[in-house]
Amino acid sequence: MVNGQIIAPLRTVLRKYGEEKVIEILSTYHDCIGSDQESFLKDKAIMMEKKNMCRTYLAIDGDSRILGYYSIGLRCMKVPKKKDEDGEEMKDDRFTLRMNVDPETRVAQSYLIGQLSRSRDAPKGFGSKLMEDAIRHIMDANLIVGCRLVRVDCDDKLIGYYSKLGFNEIKKNDDGDLNQMAYILRSTEGS
Repeated sequence: MVNGQIIAPLRTVLRKYGEEKVIEILSTYHDCIGSDQESFLKDKAIMMEKKNMCRTYLAIDGDSRILGYYSIGLRCMKVPKKKDEDGEEMKDDRFTLRMNVDPETRVAQSYLIGQLSRSRDAPKGFGSKLMEDAIRHIMDANLIVGCRLVRVDCDDKLIGYYSKLGFNEIKKNDDGDLNQMAYILRSTEGS
């Protein structure tokens, strides 16, 4: 539950109402900034759920409106070596070492919060509550399968937002249009 809203896994909603009804429900969703998150929910979430590519969670209010949602999946992330002003490779910093980057491939396993969105009807600050719930689900998965790294990919304008939530900038994605940011689960920091 987030701010009195029920968090329902999309797979559960699909089982309860059927795909046709769920498509109708999802079509009413309007993201607060009208971004790609809106099209993901309407056009890709069901397909990705069926293919086990990610899990989507819906925040639903008492009037059955979707006030926000997030999706969680698994993705590897290539972490480049940092370089000094002379272009020389530097030793990994403490944060990078805690990411469990493979020293040969420079790849780190991570949970990906692929989507995080609040609707136009959701109160300000609701996105942070959704993030807390997403991290809670990831912590549950961590107890079962391990992996302490959480990743988001975001536009430049959201770097500050995710930084306030504890994420660190790692690099731009291969297309150069999104920033890959990482967070280390707190319960596993001592391990």
